[in-house]
Amino acid sequence: MNPQASSPEKEALSYASFESGKPAKGNRFLWWCAGAQQAVLARFPSEQTKYSGLGGVVLATFALAALSSGYAFYTVFGNLWWSCLFALLWGAIIFNLDRFLVSTMRKYGVSRQKQVLMALPRFCLALLIGLTIARPLELKLFEKEITVKMEEALHNKMLQHDSLLHLQSKVATDGAKTERERLQVRKTAIEDSLARLQAAFLQEA
Repeated sequence: MNPQASSPEKEALSYASFESGKPAKGNRFLWWCAGAQQAVLARFPSEQTKYSGLGGVVLATFALAALSSGYAFYTVFGNLWWSCLFALLWGAIIFNLDRFLVSTMRKYGVSRQKQVLMALPRFCLALLIGLTIARPLELKLFEKEITVKMEEALHNKMLQHDSLLHLQSKVATDGAKTERERLQVRKTAIEDSLARLQAAFLQEA
């Protein structure tokens, strides 16, 4: 009998010692979200918690992206049903991209440079998700401050508009006064000419 085959240490380190019963349906769903092979993962409980947490992160990303995009769409267009539809669509896009990147990343048997190249798309996706999630929330959190700034900008614009109207009115008034003075001078000149003509006519008569 081979002593190595019956060694307790070998049995403790064998894959058979990590086998467990049938996993819960919730865990299987989280594994699917993480892009793991469920048939293989079900045999190794030591990795199940890791992939369950990873699937939860991907699912949370979907939820946050959907809520944020739906709120942004509703803020712009004000239609609840279209906002829900757009939220589900955008959340599904982010979910599939995130799930694809998570499931294709490999740590073992891959050089560090290739790991960096594989992580670069996920970093870009993280920036995209951060923008889509943070921007609507930022607008909502600072809604009062933004409203105050908008009112100040509107007030300043109205003041500028009033100043421009006042300037235009002043220019028009000055132009009218100048034209009136010119007409008055011309009227006076015509009256003087008529007076001279009348005087000359009377002298000749």
